[in-house]
Amino acid sequence: MIFNIGIFHFNYIVEGLGKTLVINGCSQGKLSHPALAREFYTGQLFRMVRKFSELHEFDQRIVSGKYGLLSMGDLVDPYDMKICTKADVKRVREKCLYRLIELYKTYDTIIVLLGKKYREVISPILDAKCLVIFDKKGFFGYYSLIAKLSQLSRPQVLEDLSKFRVIECVYSEVEKDLPRTCYFCRYRSENKCNWTLETQSLPTVKPIQTKTTSEGEF
Repeated sequence: MIFNIGIFHFNYIVEGLGKTLVINGCSQGKLSHPALAREFYTGQLFRMVRKFSELHEFDQRIVSGKYGLLSMGDLVDPYDMKICTKADVKRVREKCLYRLIELYKTYDTIIVLLGKKYREVISPILDAKCLVIFDKKGFFGYYSLIAKLSQLSRPQVLEDLSKFRVIECVYSEVEKDLPRTCYFCRYRSENKCNWTLETQSLPTVKPIQTKTTSEGEF
């Protein structure tokens, strides 16, 4: 399938008015007693993402190794379960797949901030509606990015994150474990691919098709 990036370029003009969801992972840091999900997880990145979502009035869901998919107001009991293996991915996905599909139907844009195995849980809904945030610098890269985004307006946030939009393009070539987005596409960087609303033609070359998987708790 060829992805027409021009359509989504236009969507960004009005996307600030659409419904946006943030899906992030739980954290290793947790309270030792039952609490609402928004308070239960105490990791620094989790708290930053929560404040970022509240600031821009984005809805938020949490991928949990025990519960599957949590709303911020769900009551959570202490636990120690992670998503580390393919069996874990399958177990958690089966627990939350129906809810994921319903969320996909509800939201115009889905911002994804998840580690590798946690991303695999929601892979059935990862398409051009999703902005899969990834930074090779790890935690420090995420801290810096979220801090920067917190200074922007809602439309500016979505515009800034457009480089992380999942692409459906036969020319896409990314390194293993990186999300399939223009930002990480080696073909684009090496061939000066510049898909825009005005330029939507593709060079005449042999298509490159690679299968990639788009890392644990934060």
